[in-house]
Amino acid sequence: KGFISESKLAFIKFDNDSIPFYFIIGPNPVNITINRSSWMIEGGKSNQQYVHFLNQRQKLIDAQKQNFNNYLNISGNTSFTRGQENRYYQQDSILSDSIQRITLWRINQGDIVGKIIKERFVNSLSPQMRQKVK
Repeated sequence: KGFISESKLAFIKFDNDSIPFYFIIGPNPVNITINRSSWMIEGGKSNQQYVHFLNQRQKLIDAQKQNFNNYLNISGNTSFTRGQENRYYQQDSILSDSIQRITLWRINQGDIVGKIIKERFVNSLSPQMRQKVK
């Protein structure tokens, strides 16, 4: 518990974890709940923006995994065509590009949320996208 006058990047690192749990502390109350299967941050506009980005990113990753699983399921079928394979490839490319673009866009916002996203995800960007990081 405490009070600070401006938003600051913060993190919690548990003994057995290699990746810190990032969040933003600031003049607004922040409540964090962490358990074995989930976590939740309440309080502050920046934390809402951060969680929104994480949810967007995860939905794209989940869609990409589902696309790949669909590809695997149908690729063993003898009626699988080159056109179908190209559609799965195109969908994967679109989803991958979307993940790259939202990550770069959020990093380049230059705010505290962008700083966390840069810290966590800059290495997931392609070399071409990393060159565009401000």
